Amino acid sequence: MESQIGTLLNYAEKCSDFSSFYQRAADGIGIVNAEGAVSAEFGNLKTFFDWACVQPFGCGKSPGRVDRALSTAVIVHPEITRLGDECNRLKTELENALCELQELTATIVPDLKARYMLSVGSAEIELVQLRIATTKLKRTIELIQAALNRGEKPDISMIEEKLDAEMVEWRMEVLRKKLALSEAQSSMKMRRMSREEAAAFKSLYR
Repeated sequence: MESQIGTLLNYAEKCSDFSSFYQRAADGIGIVNAEGAVSAEFGNLKTFFDWACVQPFGCGKSPGRVDRALSTAVIVHPEITRLGDECNRLKTELENALCELQELTATIVPDLKARYMLSVGSAEIELVQLRIATTKLKRTIELIQAALNRGEKPDISMIEEKLDAEMVEWRMEVLRKKLALSEAQSSMKMRRMSREEAAAFKSLYR
């Protein structure tokens, strides 16, 4: 099979000016392929044509520069082409997967959390508050009974201080849930995009 460089050399021998050579290259092997074939050795088609016009092709000797150019005209193995196509396909799949992950982490998951808090957040806060009250009452009884068992008069103020220290983590849990509920309410009050707007935004992002 004749290489692209060899084809261009034949065109150069038959053409009297660069414009006709350029047209032959464009019609014969495509101008992009032609430019790619000569870029390493000659830079562009005009330089190649000017060089080819002064070469002694008729004497039967092949100039060294042509030999080097022809040696670089490698025929790509079909397996390399197949692997390149496979890499491009996998790259596209990876890009799509990353977009889906971004949508899940930045949009869907926060939205689900907000809906969950709006649905059961108030009930969870009430449940924690009831647990605090129940636990505090049980501990009060335990501390009073312990003082009576020691033959001491229960000090209610000291018991209250001790229980307040023990209930700190429970109260922090109530505060965290109230904050999450407030954030969910604020999030749901914000303007939400329509399905058409969301699809257009996703397409633009990608």
